[in-house]
Amino acid sequence: MNRTTRTLISCGVMSGSLLLAACGNPDPYSISHGEPPSGRYRLEILNNADDSVRMQVDMWAQFRWNSDEDGPNFSDLSGIFDLSAGKTRTFFMDSPFAGSIPERENNRLVSGFSAIMFYDKESDVPYARYVYQGTVGCGEGVNCGNLDGDELDRALVYYRTNGQEERLFVKEPERPFYLERDREDRGLGRIVITFVPTADTVGARQR
Repeated sequence: MNRTTRTLISCGVMSGSLLLAACGNPDPYSISHGEPPSGRYRLEILNNADDSVRMQVDMWAQFRWNSDEDGPNFSDLSGIFDLSAGKTRTFFMDSPFAGSIPERENNRLVSGFSAIMFYDKESDVPYARYVYQGTVGCGEGVNCGNLDGDELDRALVYYRTNGQEERLFVKEPERPFYLERDREDRGLGRIVITFVPTADTVGARQR
């Protein structure tokens, strides 16, 4: 999906920091110690499934890579990578949608989730895709401005490209992942893989 053609549906009471909300790349650029600048955070992928997974993610942020010759490079996608059961992989992210983040809680930017794709071994064509246009607020009758912390995370509604609405910070048995913000490290957001979907079980949900 072309990033320039995607539409983010926003809720007027929410801050910009909450709304927006390739294989072989070099090691990620290391953020220096101390408080990261606004818009920069770390994205951890945790595979809590029983099996290895081959996947790729897309965020409303850029993946930052270190290059010894040219300095930092940026990409819109994580690139396809394999992750064994129980393992993690961390990416360093730069987001233009930081807005004013309370207490420099940069991991709120993990709410800017766009898509996750699952691949068979050695394939570069996903057999399962979960694609989101953005957040649509906190549900009917709920004022996002009255919520904070975990309560706000759980209330955020995401709009699928197939018209379906989901709350990505809530673990769902039929969805193979959920989002969370680390409770201690406010610069760390996380995508947790709960199971590896198969082509037979995905069905219409991959569209």
